[in-house]
Amino acid sequence: EICECIDDPHRLLNNVLIPGTPLAFPTHESYCDFLNACADTLGIHPRNLLMRGSTKLGFSVSPDPDSIWVAMRPDSDLDFAIIDPDYYHYLDREIRMYERNPANRAFRGPQFKKSVSRRGQRAFYTCRYFDLPDIPCVADHNERLKALPVEACCGLPRPIDAFVFR
Repeated sequence: EICECIDDPHRLLNNVLIPGTPLAFPTHESYCDFLNACADTLGIHPRNLLMRGSTKLGFSVSPDPDSIWVAMRPDSDLDFAIIDPDYYHYLDREIRMYERNPANRAFRGPQFKKSVSRRGQRAFYTCRYFDLPDIPCVADHNERLKALPVEACCGLPRPIDAFVFR
């Protein structure tokens, strides 16, 4: 299906990559159960979630030469995007308050690289999970992700990584 649509990017995105059941889920019902659990746990609409990468396709599309085209493994993580303006702005506000406090040393030492990366990603209204600081709202976000019924819905325990977009 992907190969058939490769020359028509709009059809590829809108008819193949976005809708449908991600390959990480054995059934459409288990996928819907996961979306509903996310909605209840994170306080967002279930359709404000989008599965990405090998979670969706069954293989990696990472630009990293060592990862590209690698099939999803039993220990692979679930990658998804949370696309919700309220959720994004809440995280962004808390992170900005953290960064404004000089006592947190967000722009010096080990946090410097993450802070610079966050500033760049703000231009795209994006919070990348690996750039998030260790602050209470992020800890709460991570705890909520860990509480999701991944094993019940996917059949395997998997870690979760979520990007947050406005």
